[in-house]
Order: sequence, then C-alpha cells, then structure tokens
Amino acid sequence: MSRVCRLQEWMQAQGLDGFLTCDNINRRYLTHFSSSAGWAAVTLKDMTFFCDSRYTTAAEAQAKDCSVMEVKSFADAIFHWTEENNLCRIGIEASRLTLSTYNALKEKLGEERLVASEDPIVQLRMVKEAEELNSLTRAAQLADEAWAELLQEPWQGRSEKALAWRLEQLLREKGAERLSFETIVASGINGACPHAEPSDRLIQKGDLVTVDFGCVVDGYCSDMTRTVAVGNPNDEAKYWYESVLQAQTKAVEAVFEGASAKEVDALSRRILKEAGLDQYFGHSLGHGVGLEIHELPNLSPKSDTVLKEGMVVTVEPGVYLPQKGGVRIEDTVIVSADGCRLLTHSPKVLTIL
Repeated sequence: MSRVCRLQEWMQAQGLDGFLTCDNINRRYLTHFSSSAGWAAVTLKDMTFFCDSRYTTAAEAQAKDCSVMEVKSFADAIFHWTEENNLCRIGIEASRLTLSTYNALKEKLGEERLVASEDPIVQLRMVKEAEELNSLTRAAQLADEAWAELLQEPWQGRSEKALAWRLEQLLREKGAERLSFETIVASGINGACPHAEPSDRLIQKGDLVTVDFGCVVDGYCSDMTRTVAVGNPNDEAKYWYESVLQAQTKAVEAVFEGASAKEVDALSRRILKEAGLDQYFGHSLGHGVGLEIHELPNLSPKSDTVLKEGMVVTVEPGVYLPQKGGVRIEDTVIVSADGCRLLTHSPKVLTIL
C-alpha cells in the first residue's frame, strides 16, 4: 500500500476529506520529491503537489503518486483545490505549521474547515519500507567506513574541531550528501557535556574522546557514537566505559518486535544503577532515525510505543560526570520479529589509540 493510501485510510477514519502539508520532510515523504517549498494536498481519491516554477520540471520527472501543478500563489491554489473538491474538513499538522501559515489558511479557507491534528505522517514514517531501509543501511555503512579510516590517523595533539572536520571530509569523499547533524567531538572533561560542540581543545594523552556523527544518503540519516581512549585511560574511565558498554549491549538485545520502548530504556538504567552511575545518565536511551535525525519512536521513560518490525531506532546510553568526562556508545538498529539488526558495525570494545 502506498504512503498516500495509508494517509487516506487515516483521513477516512478521522472523518477528513482533505489533508494539507507544507512541511519539507513530510512533503518529501509523501511525494518522494525534495524541495524547499510547496504543498502536498491530499483528498480521499488523489494527491496534488503544488510547486513554483523552480521545481516543476524536476517534480514532474521525480515525484510519485501525485499530479504536479505549478502555481504562482499557494494560497489561491489551495483555495481553488478546496472548492473544486468540495472539501469541508481539512486536516493540518498542529506541530509543523507556523502561526503565520495557519492564519493565512484560516483567512483563505475559513477556520471552520481546518482541523488541527496530531502529525499522522510522522506516525506513518515510523515503520520503514524496504527502499528506506536500503538508504539507511548505506548511510550507516559510509559512517562505519569513515570511522575506520579516522582511527588509522593520529589523534593526540589535534583539536576537536580539526578531528570533526576531518571526519566530515572522509564522509563526503565516500559519497555522503551532507552530515546528518553537526558532529560532536568531546575530549577529556568536555565529554561531560552530551552535546558538546567541537572546540579548540587539543586532544591529550589519557583522554577519553566521544564522537557522535552521521551522514545522509538519499535523504536518509545515519547516527552512531563511539568513545575511544587516546593512550591508556585510568581505571575510573575504564569502569565508566565497561558499564556503558554493558548497558548498551543488553539494551540492543532487548529490542525486538513487541517490546516496550519504555522497558528497553528502563533496562539500560537498571544496569547503570547497579554500577552506581545512573544519576549521570540524563537523556533518553534512543530515538527514531529516518528522513530526520530525530523522529519517532523514542526509547524513553515517557514512551508508550510498542516496537514494530521495520522501525529504526538508536540505542545510546551514556554517562557524563561533571569536571571529569564521559562515555556514550550508540548503534542504530532495525527492529525485527526475532530481535534487531545492527546498521552500525564499528567495534565497541574500547579502542586505545
């Protein structure tokens, strides 16, 4: 069943006869076409992609499951689409529509026609199709390859910024479209910050260095984190690492179809609590990955999601000790009926450079 058909099923169940999205990611998901502007307009029988002249030729060649219409005014085009299809209840995405865009729709269509809803397309995107999984696999493979090459180079004496830039070079040389997000390189005491920005700090002997990075292939993201030691770390740092590795490994083993996302998260916390480190683990265990680097489902204490085959999530416990340092280890996995399949294959045994 096509993506549009699945959305139309949801619309029918909600009593909607139309649905609109101008969100770049959700529009791409429905049309299979990437653009910086445009609207996907869905009725119970078809979908129209409204675009401007910059995208007409490309959209006609690349967009799927829709008719392409070049317009000069999106507001006028949507109004005529509404009238021609006699639409009375039109769904809009509550969390992805700006106030100004909503006000423009309200003025043009009338507030009574607009039905704010939770984001159904985001829900549809949770379970990946084979084509999506192929792109995610390739993105993860490029990340593994770039990481392996980076480990062959000297790290001591290089700045965090230089290391991050080198990793981006390697990813792009291997065919990545862009980074999934700004690379995190956190060495020594900077490792206590989960989302540290690369700094001018020079990597020193004895440092633990956490590197969180990813790249994009065919619009789909990879995400992995590894922590390595430059020179022999002290016993305390080794303990942090082995504790996080155990929590991460056991959590990966707990990911399978039918598992509770909340329980997988809780398992990792129990292991870190036994190690006396749970108070240093402040973020959720993981998140979905796809067209966006952070999407549903989440592996967190607040998640009510039951994992389904085809979902793609990260598993990334970490500990962050103020004024000391930190460790995070992250894999991206595909949920399957009998467990999960790793997309990231870089070794997780502590690497000492």
